[in-house]
Amino acid sequence: MSDQTSATAALATAGSVPARALVPMYREAWEANGGPVACDVHPDEVASYRRGGWRVAPVEQPPARAASDRKGGK
Repeated sequence: MSDQTSATAALATAGSVPARALVPMYREAWEANGGPVACDVHPDEVASYRRGGWRVAPVEQPPARAASDRKGGK
């Protein structure tokens, strides 16, 4: 491993370099022909998977928090 590669790995381990999140993708069971219907894909590979019939899974939004009825005070 080169010095730069090991330094980058050390920084990533220390949390200085943000980790890339995987992109959840899916396809319909009838398209899979017995294969997988869901996977997590590296962001650089999303275009390749789309060409193969995969779609990016919708991101579910967390439920909105209701405004507090408290007006402050003790």
